[in-house]
Amino acid sequence: IRIFKDTPTTWWFVIMTTGPLLGSLIKETVAIAITAILLGKYFFKFHPSSRLAYATIGLLFVNVSVGGMLTNFATSSVSIAAKPWGWDSMYLFTTFGWKAFVGILLCNLVYFLFLRKDFKHLDAEGTQYAWASEQGEEHNMPKWIIATHVLVLIWLIVNNTNPVIALGSFVLFLGFYQATAPYQKFMTLRDPIMVGFFIASTILIGGLQVWWIGPIVQGLSDFFAGSAMTLFSAFVPNTTMAYILTKIPNLSESSKQILFSSTMIGGGLTIIANSTNIVAVSLLKRYFNYQIDLGKVFIAALIPTAIMYICYSFI
Repeated sequence: IRIFKDTPTTWWFVIMTTGPLLGSLIKETVAIAITAILLGKYFFKFHPSSRLAYATIGLLFVNVSVGGMLTNFATSSVSIAAKPWGWDSMYLFTTFGWKAFVGILLCNLVYFLFLRKDFKHLDAEGTQYAWASEQGEEHNMPKWIIATHVLVLIWLIVNNTNPVIALGSFVLFLGFYQATAPYQKFMTLRDPIMVGFFIASTILIGGLQVWWIGPIVQGLSDFFAGSAMTLFSAFVPNTTMAYILTKIPNLSESSKQILFSSTMIGGGLTIIANSTNIVAVSLLKRYFNYQIDLGKVFIAALIPTAIMYICYSFI
């Protein structure tokens, strides 16, 4: 990014493009957390206008929701559908992933052009970063601890389908964190535990909804069924919707593709549409005076949702 102008606009475009795509390499929850933290540090702290701030968080939700579709292992929604349907990473990338990449670029470009006056004003307010002061604000963490974090993260990603190894490794990491607490940043377990319970409960309860969602999907054409799934996903987490899809019998391959992509596209419309959205809200709410207007988030996500739907339907 240093080859470009060092402005909030540059950081915004780079973070909003690369951050969501990280969801296909690392867990989607980690990707949105990293993206939200970077946005807070290099964008939101400069106090963007209200419409630019809400446009960013709505766009973030949509981009992250589809950004994990390049591989079959990094997001819970994709993993739930990929295993029973036999979709590998190559299949995901050639069928959904490249369209997600194109869609993310288009959405970012559209919002950049539409809000260019807001970006220009934001840059004019104080765009040049004081790199020395920024580095001085960083927590002085030893490199060997940083390396341990990276290795543990990679290890957990590789073993994310093995709960015994994953949970055991996490417990060991908690011990490591406690032993090196003076060099670590503060960690809270409340938010991730709540997200975990949220995902588990929606899957358990969502599995009981096949009896009415199944007939609706099977009784409509693929186009209208896909539209219905996008709408449903705004109010039911896309992880749950993906799980329900795998329980509907006799779906053709083309129907699976349309219904699944439509489900993922709808994951940015509301906070509950995708469990990772809750993580972003918890990290960014302080830039909204701890009062994020959910209606404005929904409106901000409508345009990128429509762009993604067009990409997956006609490209």
